[in-house]
Amino acid sequence: MSGEVKGGLKVEGGNGWADVVTVLWSPGTAFARVRNRASFWPPLIVLVVANLAFMLVASRRARELMEELGAQDVEIPVEAMAFLETLTRVIVPVMGVVGVVASILVVALVLLLQQFIGGRARYGTLFTVVALASIPSIFRGIVHTWLVGVVPATEVPYVTVSAAALLSRESFDSLTYQLLSHLDPFTFWYLALLGIGFAVVNGFSLRRGMVPVLAMWLVYALGFSFFNVWALGVAVPGAF
Repeated sequence: MSGEVKGGLKVEGGNGWADVVTVLWSPGTAFARVRNRASFWPPLIVLVVANLAFMLVASRRARELMEELGAQDVEIPVEAMAFLETLTRVIVPVMGVVGVVASILVVALVLLLQQFIGGRARYGTLFTVVALASIPSIFRGIVHTWLVGVVPATEVPYVTVSAAALLSRESFDSLTYQLLSHLDPFTFWYLALLGIGFAVVNGFSLRRGMVPVLAMWLVYALGFSFFNVWALGVAVPGAF
């Protein structure tokens, strides 16, 4: 396959594991290979392992915070300690599966959207595109995990790498905060890769590939933000 030209993109020899790295600086090349030979296992395995690692670190940090509060003579409910045990033994392994399920849902939506714009990519191909586009989330996890490890215990719930960090903690339950929480460089990176991948595997122009991806994300961001505000019991008019 080395040097072969497919749809205007030169496809060099490589494999699915190499694409996990290549997609970060040469997404066109990586996704061109995906179009010709989809292999979703490498990026999927990397993402699952990374998510499990982050959850393990988070559960350990939560236990440290509990011990820190206990040393300050702060009474810790038995239920909280029981939750930590559940977090370590049950929730951590399950989160690896949750990431896979989320990817499956995104792929299903992209597959549905492409029916309206003449796309013909197969499910396995789109799954590989979504998995590769999600690789930047690992960097978000690294930054977030580091921040959680260095801030005081009282600040942990407010740690974020999004634009919401510009707001005060008092606005945590506001609609503005929830909306801004979806705006971070890693999300933009993910959307750019997803749009490029969607365009390449379908033979679309970049604009034609980005429009459905951005529309899907916008609906998700708005819907999830309003849901969070409702769940927190905050009236929307007072959130601005």
